[in-house]
Amino acid sequence: KTNVGETDRIVRLVVGIVLLAVAVAGFAELFTYDPLTSTVGLAILAVIGLILVATGALRQCALYQLLGINTRS
Repeated sequence: KTNVGETDRIVRLVVGIVLLAVAVAGFAELFTYDPLTSTVGLAILAVIGLILVATGALRQCALYQLLGINTRS
């Protein structure tokens, strides 16, 4: 059952793609900012980005389901 609305979906996809791009750029060492250039920090950004892209693409969020939230109109 889908519980992610259109606006929520677009925001998730955009933010997820941006986070993934930052993580990839960090792994490629295209920038140097200490908290983000650690492997752990970049991995966390990548995982969060992947989760956002997946939930946006599938229009289903497990956390929303647990909390009883539905942004779909």
